Amino acid sequence: MLLLLLLLLLLLLLLLLLLLLLLIIIIIIIIILIIIIIIIIIIIIIIIIIIIIIIKIITIIIIIIRKRRRRRRRRRKIKIKIKIKIKIKIKIKRKRKRKRKRKRRRRRRKKRKRGRRRRRRRRRRRRRRRRRRRRRRRRRRRRRRRRKRKRKRRRRRRRRRRRRRRRRRRRRRRRRRRRKKEERSQ
Repeated sequence: MLLLLLLLLLLLLLLLLLLLLLLIIIIIIIIILIIIIIIIIIIIIIIIIIIIIIIKIITIIIIIIRKRRRRRRRRRKIKIKIKIKIKIKIKIKRKRKRKRKRKRRRRRRKKRKRGRRRRRRRRRRRRRRRRRRRRRRRRRRRRRRRRKRKRKRRRRRRRRRRRRRRRRRRRRRRRRRRRKKEERSQ
């Protein structure tokens, strides 16, 4: 009986040990699993952050490229507009020249019939137009020059006037002294 009891006790002890071992193993496995899960979560977070940073960098690059393209397009549009304006002006000038040529032809026919008076009027009109343009340019230049000269002249005049007044007074005094000396000597 005693032996049986001892055996039972031993078995119980073994069972307990086994259970303890199992518990320890389970706890270790759980801890390892938790660590693995934490590592996986950290890796996922890092990957997400990297993806977000890459997306932001790409968006910034795209925005910069678009701005540059817009500026180039605006410059091209401005250049195109200027070219179009120049072309329109050239076309208008050509049309005017054509109209003038037609008018001249018509007028020449009329001149032959009526006389030479219109030729003289034409020459006068052309000369007047040229003179007006030249006069306007000269006036602008003269005004700018006059303003600069006036400032310099005013400063010089003030200095000269002061010097002249002093010299005149001295001369008058000398003349008076000479006259007095001559009168005394006489």
